[in-house]
Amino acid sequence: AGEGLLDEGLKIRTLCLPDYFIDQDSPARMYAEAGLDAPHIVATALAALGAGGQAAAMRRA
Repeated sequence: AGEGLLDEGLKIRTLCLPDYFIDQDSPARMYAEAGLDAPHIVATALAALGAGGQAAAMRRA
């Protein structure tokens, strides 16, 4: 799903916790490191919809 192999009409991207230990920190920093904060979610959605340039800019923000 993360690579678009299931895209037959619906764009599906799974967002989940990574398989490595994330050091204890504030929830906001832990979500950011895991890619589960708002900017990463928006970038993933834009990339799935084909707005790759906007998605790359969002990841850098």
